[in-house]
This record gives sequence, structure tokens and C-alpha cells, in this order.
Amino acid sequence: VKRRKQGRQARLIQEADAEEKRRAKADEAKQKELARPTWKPEHFGRFKMRDSTMDQHVQVSGLCAELRVLVTLYLERCFPNRCHPDGNSDSNSGSSVAVVALLALSSAHPTSLRVKELFETVEMYLIIEATVARLGASPAGCESSSRIDHIFDLACGHGLVGVLLAYRFPKIQVVCVDLLRRPCFSHYVTAFKAAGLPGTLQNLVFEERDMARTIVPAAHSLVLCVHACNEANVVALDLAEAAGAAFAVMPCCIRDGIYETPSHCRRVDDGTRYAVMVGAMASQARAHTVRAIDRRITNRHLVVIGGCRPSRGAGRFGRSSEKEEEKVN
Repeated sequence: VKRRKQGRQARLIQEADAEEKRRAKADEAKQKELARPTWKPEHFGRFKMRDSTMDQHVQVSGLCAELRVLVTLYLERCFPNRCHPDGNSDSNSGSSVAVVALLALSSAHPTSLRVKELFETVEMYLIIEATVARLGASPAGCESSSRIDHIFDLACGHGLVGVLLAYRFPKIQVVCVDLLRRPCFSHYVTAFKAAGLPGTLQNLVFEERDMARTIVPAAHSLVLCVHACNEANVVALDLAEAAGAAFAVMPCCIRDGIYETPSHCRRVDDGTRYAVMVGAMASQARAHTVRAIDRRITNRHLVVIGGCRPSRGAGRFGRSSEKEEEKVN
């Protein structure tokens, strides 16, 4: 009996020692995490500026070591390592595929990733990701009628927004449309396929044509247009309206007379004029949301979102009832 008691006491002491070591290790890891540098919005001001916004000519590959660390911290915050809806891990490393791909791209193709374009693209991506997820595309097996199954990135330019969305939502067909496919688009796709899982970006296509000739399937689609000018935004909004689709537009230049009210904006500074004209666009398009990215990245920083409201409860694609709209507003 005495030996059994001594044995139990010895085991209890061993377990207590092991638990103390586990707690010490956890505390050490927590302290290291707290000591690790993190991204803060004020870091945008550390990059080369032109007037009040970022210089559009600076390449990520040309940044000093300190600024490249900031870019990495920013990407890690925006693209946490996660699992896809199908249960597959995003990456076997500590960083997500998006972080690995973008950093590798800046080294392999030094002229294919500009700092300003990277920041404004990722900020726009985050807005669209949240919008699509709220419309029902994110949960695995979701059969909500608000689910998005097509995204059209019109006048896509370099096409990085479409690439990011195609990777994030592998079950959504993403169509990038522009008059010319730039070499950097192929660089993006190659980098993501090299860093990702087998089958990465099989849901992504690029179509070289006039965006006005795009056929948007009725409903269940989202029309995206980033920094297009003047009538290009009108074309995107008209395509979305004709299909009953959602839309997200970040306009660049807006000349007088495109929208009904106000038809002209005089004797105001550029920032005020831009905000007023975007408001006119949002009103005419019957948008339900206007978002903004950091003004230090670009002075064309407003995003107009509409076409359908995020699902609430059971949710549905299309206009909500009057009571539901009152709650949203």
C-alpha cells in the first residue's frame, strides 16, 4: 500500500512538472508573438509619396529591406493562412499561398508588381471578398439563393484582383476582361500555380475583347470594375443592371455630364468633386453601400456597391422587402 501511494505521488509530481513546462512554453510563444512586429495603417505613409498619395512608379522589387518587411507584414495580415471551403489547407508553410506567390513574383518579375497597384488591389480585394462572402459564397455547401457563382472583372488591366478572387473562391468562375492581356497577368497566374495546390486557378479565364460585349448571366453574378474611366463605369453598371447582378465599382475619372445629378461640378477641389460625382453615380445606380480604401494609397479611393443586398437570415438574391431594406438602412 505504501509503495502504491508513493507511486501515485511520483506520477502526480511528474504530471505537475509537465504541465508547468507546457505553460512556460505557451507563455514564451505568446511573448514572442507580442514582440513580433505588426502592420499598422500608418505604415502606408512610409512609402514614397507623390503629393498626398503613393508614387505609382515604385516597384516592390526596388524597395529597401525595411519597406519589404512592411509589405510582407501587410500581406500576412490581409492573407492569413486558412483552409479552403473544400477542407484543403491554404499552404504547408507558415504563410498563405497569396503571400508566397506575390513575394516570389516580385523577385522573379521585378517590373510586374508596383507598390501602389499592390496596395489598392489588395484593399479592393478585401472589400469584394467580404461582399461575396456575405452574399453566401463563403460557407461550404451553402445553397442560399444569394450565392455568387460568376465574377466579371471588367477593364481588368493587370488582372490581379481577379487572380486573388479566383484563388480565394475556387468554386466561383472568375472572368477577367480587357482589350489586351498584359504579360504581368500570366506572371501572376504562374506564381499562384507554383505556390498553390494542384488545380489552382482552374476557375479563372481571361477574355480579350471590348467589355461592352460581355454577356453576364442573369443574377448570381458580380460585376467588378476597378479604376476604369468615364463611360467604362457606365457600361459596367448597365451590364449589371441588365442581368440583375451585383456590382462593385471603384471609379477613376468621371467627366461632367455622365450622370444626371449633378451634371456639372464647378469651383471645388479635386477631392470634393470626386466624392460628389461618386455620390451621383451611387444614387443613379441605386447602390446600397459606399466603401473607401486608405486615401494615402490613391485619391480615387471610393467603392460603390449595389445590385443586391447581403443575405440576412434565409437570404435571397435581389431586392429585399421594404421592411428588410429599412433594417439594412
